[in-house]
Amino acid sequence: LQRLTAAIELGAIEQAHHGSGGVVAIGRLIGHKASADFIDSGGNGQTTLSNPVEVVVLPVYSFNIEPDNTLNPTGGAANNGEVPNAGAFTPDPTNTLTDVDAGSTVQFSYTLDNDANINDVFDLEVIQDPNDDFDFTGIQIYTFDDLDNDGVYDPGEPLSIQGNTTATLSLGPDDGAGVEDVCAGPGLAGNDSVNIVVFATVPPGTPGGDVANLDLVATSQGATTAGDTDPNVLYENNNVAQATVRESPVIGIAKRVNGTPTNNGNGTYTVTYELLIENLGNVDLEDVTITDDL
Repeated sequence: LQRLTAAIELGAIEQAHHGSGGVVAIGRLIGHKASADFIDSGGNGQTTLSNPVEVVVLPVYSFNIEPDNTLNPTGGAANNGEVPNAGAFTPDPTNTLTDVDAGSTVQFSYTLDNDANINDVFDLEVIQDPNDDFDFTGIQIYTFDDLDNDGVYDPGEPLSIQGNTTATLSLGPDDGAGVEDVCAGPGLAGNDSVNIVVFATVPPGTPGGDVANLDLVATSQGATTAGDTDPNVLYENNNVAQATVRESPVIGIAKRVNGTPTNNGNGTYTVTYELLIENLGNVDLEDVTITDDL
């Protein structure tokens, strides 16, 4: 019974040594040696030590991109390389743009955090929604130095282009300090986070009220190589951004003489005028009334 009691106490001691806070570096050896106090058959207090046990920390891959869109209750998560079905998600307000002019360039900002305990390389791809109203053109992926730490690209902040619809970024391991080390460019030692901005152009002539969605998809090369099958570790694709084109009703009208004036022989002439009317806006115009006072 005394020995059994000692074994139970030893188990409790081992359990107490299993917790460790923060992110532990890959390859680190963690040693454990437990002690147990007990009373022997002679009533004497004794202490015994266990054999030493060592464990090696293995790579643990994890990353995150913010801001995320919110999947509606009726919507489901999309497969890698797909945008959630239209109506199945609500984009984050940071990346929801309304009243965008046709022909203008818009921007969507993100932050990529490497939460792993090892360096990792991330493949980025901008996927366009095949079920929305139009496709963006001129897509470019940049990293930027977020000088005011608001997570959003502001004009004048340093930019570094990484690619068009695809890019590859390298980040260091999470240092476990609870504060992300943010870099403007990839591959900088000690940086476990990077700010990203996607620029995209709304095609000229896009009708007002049309909506387009794009998704910044990231895949972990490290998790892929390691054979990880957890989709939450391999990739992230719930980063949909949305833009709605502003309705701009514009009408153009011009008046000109059509042909040569006709001499009526009585000192008067007959002149024919032609009115040219064109819808120069991006929405249909109804009930248009034209008045000419000559």
